[in-house]
This record gives sequence, C-alpha cells and structure tokens, in this order.
Amino acid sequence: TSLSRNCLGGPADSSTDQRVESLFSLNGTDLLCGGNGANAEPIARNVADFQVMYLRQDNSAPSDSKIQRLSAAAVGSNWPQVVGVEVCLVLFGSEPIDVPASSTYVGCDGANVDMTALAAPRTRRLHLVFRNVFQLRSQGLI
Repeated sequence: TSLSRNCLGGPADSSTDQRVESLFSLNGTDLLCGGNGANAEPIARNVADFQVMYLRQDNSAPSDSKIQRLSAAAVGSNWPQVVGVEVCLVLFGSEPIDVPASSTYVGCDGANVDMTALAAPRTRRLHLVFRNVFQLRSQGLI
C-alpha cells in the first residue's frame, strides 16, 4: 500500500499514475481539490483566501545564498531550485460577531485587512489566518 496520496486520498494502489497530483481552486468561498483524474470536490468552506508560494534558493552569488518567495509563474524554469512551499489559508466564521472598529488581520499577501469593511458573507465575521512552510528537499551546501 502506498502512503503517498493526493488531497482526495488517491490515486488507488492499482493506478498506473507516476505522480501524486493535488489541484486546488477557490470557488466563491469553497476550497476545492481534485487530482489524478478525479473531479474537484470541496474540502473546506468559508475560505476567504488561499495562496501557495514557492521558496526558491538562489545560489548565484557565492557564499550569499538567498531564499526567494515566488508565485508558480515567477519560478519559471527554475523548479529544481525550489526547496519549499508556503501555504496560506484564511478562514472566516459562520456567525456574525461584534467586531470593534478598526479591527484588522494580516492576510496572506502581508497586507492589513480591515474586518469592518468586508463585504458579505465575510462582514462581521472572525477571520483566522493559517500559514505553514513545508520543506520539499534539502537546501544543500554552497
């Protein structure tokens, strides 16, 4: 039995797939995931934002290695230099609360978001930001 599974628990052990594929998308406030030929299914509700950034190690200057935070498009052809992935998810509550004036949170893009100025269905809802970085491969030595 393979321990490598996508976001929906596939592919099956009998599958001939050579890779595990998880394809995420945001549909309104639902986070969907599909992959390895399976149709996308909702995996989380009340999602205000979902972003994935890639951490690329730049060793172009000797003894001055830098980690760059890039979108998938900005990585270009440098995928072998990607050493990590940062996933950010903002969830909001389902019940309205009394939000004090000038209440803010820091969103996935690093900007302050004014919770009192949000449109429905996010207005007067508690927002929680979840961010995690996953190491994909060793950064190696310079």
